[in-house]
Amino acid sequence: HNLNGGVRKFLGEEAYRILVGQTVETFMRAEFPEVLRFMDRHFGESNYSIRSLFRDEQRKILGRILETTLGEAEAIYHQLYENHTPMMRFITDLHIPLPRAFQAAAEFVLNGQLRRALEQEDLDIERVGNLLSAALGEGVTLDTATLEYAFRQNLESIAEQFLAHPTESRFLQRLQTAADLLPRLPFKVNVWKIQNIYYKVLQTVYPEHLARAEQGEGSARAWVDRVVDLGRR
Repeated sequence: HNLNGGVRKFLGEEAYRILVGQTVETFMRAEFPEVLRFMDRHFGESNYSIRSLFRDEQRKILGRILETTLGEAEAIYHQLYENHTPMMRFITDLHIPLPRAFQAAAEFVLNGQLRRALEQEDLDIERVGNLLSAALGEGVTLDTATLEYAFRQNLESIAEQFLAHPTESRFLQRLQTAADLLPRLPFKVNVWKIQNIYYKVLQTVYPEHLARAEQGEGSARAWVDRVVDLGRR
């Protein structure tokens, strides 16, 4: 996470190659303090680190840095959780608080699995339901802020696809599935953007299909019925 960068006026290709060569040579000898001193000499006060970035960019870069480390941690937690799930459920059934190590493993694994399940374009309602049941049965505290954000982002993406292709059945079906899931979640999801997208479809595409449905066109009637049902949900 100790990233260091510099900016200065370009002095030509030859000067750039020398700068890169000297920096890499010093770095490969693991003389990191010397690398920083070298950069100070060449860039002066125009040195930057992750702290220099805007917050969104900081999160993006740190996410890439942490990806491998978090993957290793998740594998360890997952192994612990899988090996001791029966014991955890037995303890919970006795209304005895889980030992902190078990609780941490269950929270880490179940929240991670739920987040990934809620990020899928083709939502698996049964899997989400099973994970929620496991969390309830094991007394796991859900990270509702993270889960709500993940599901909302996915919902908005699905809704935007529906807006771009309102007559394609797969996009309408994905949105209907997501709407089916909303009342089953143990937290409230902010759907104002999805509602606005739906309203736009209602104002632009819906009237034409309604007119065709009233003239007896079967496919238009089926689409209208599904969209009305989606609106109610």
